[in-house]
Amino acid sequence: MQQSELERSANWFIKARQDERYNQSLPAGICPLTLAQAYAVQNRLIECLGPVEAWKLGGATTATRQIFNTQDVYYGPVFAGRVLLAPTTVPQDLLGGPKGEAEVAFRLSAAVEGDALPQDPWALVDRIAPSIELPASTVDDLPRHGLNALIADGCAYGALVLGDALPIDAAVKASIDTLSISIAHGDVVETGSANHILTTPIGALAAFAKTALANGATLRAGQWVATGGCTSCLPLPSDQKIEVDFADLGAFSFVVSPR
Repeated sequence: MQQSELERSANWFIKARQDERYNQSLPAGICPLTLAQAYAVQNRLIECLGPVEAWKLGGATTATRQIFNTQDVYYGPVFAGRVLLAPTTVPQDLLGGPKGEAEVAFRLSAAVEGDALPQDPWALVDRIAPSIELPASTVDDLPRHGLNALIADGCAYGALVLGDALPIDAAVKASIDTLSISIAHGDVVETGSANHILTTPIGALAAFAKTALANGATLRAGQWVATGGCTSCLPLPSDQKIEVDFADLGAFSFVVSPR
């Protein structure tokens, strides 16, 4: 893509987000041709729609790697107003059609800069929280369009709901990789585990930090990083209490409101 074509691509995704147009047909010539171009479009999205309060990761599970034909972690922003503390109500206009997956989230303890990442990725974070990530895309049928379209669309960000944050201690480090997790509403119960995250949740965060810096992202202290789906991504009801349980990490609830 030439620079003018990249600008046209970025402008399409920015306008679609500003207008809250979800699941749209992707016009010819809009999808970036390379992963580097896709992150360049995402960086423009961030410049126009930021600030970034959290990051959401993909490619941290076998399923998402297969769907988007990659072996690497990828990422997108979650902007101010889209990171919510439970118990809360999530406006459906942030989401398109509501769906969500449970994820382990970490808070960055300091800005992450340069190539000198710490050998121990636990040094990058100071808090951990149970969360549910609710994706939303401006593009219809993202798997058909591929990873570049997903990245350009901010990795299909919608909202992130966080439970109570906990300090990170030896007990958390020892138990986090095998947490049993559930999402429940009405008679529906979806179960999963933190061991679905390849290389462990903190390993996924370390891979994200390296990739994000390489692609020009700014990682600031206090930003949250949701490290990938510990459960499958399931449809969620409106106006009904949804309960998320992370065992020793804690539980929380929220409601999606159609109004």
